[in-house]
Amino acid sequence: MTVTWSKEFGRFGIRCNAVAPGFIDTPSTRAALSATNIKHIESNTPLRRLGTAEDVARAVASLIDNDFVNGTILDVNGGLVI
Repeated sequence: MTVTWSKEFGRFGIRCNAVAPGFIDTPSTRAALSATNIKHIESNTPLRRLGTAEDVARAVASLIDNDFVNGTILDVNGGLVI
């Protein structure tokens, strides 16, 4: 949908991008996952931690700041899916 919308609306100067966050350290993440699962995720993530809301916010801000980025899906996952 992101790529399709970026192509459709780009001619009107409307950009469409998306942020795809990985595991983010929030109360709901901590409630949904056991401490063992969180440690497993952290040990398998190259940056060795869960993301933060600030990590996601900075990704969104960078997409907003650059007027020539369009049709991008930005993974914010600490390298977990590498």
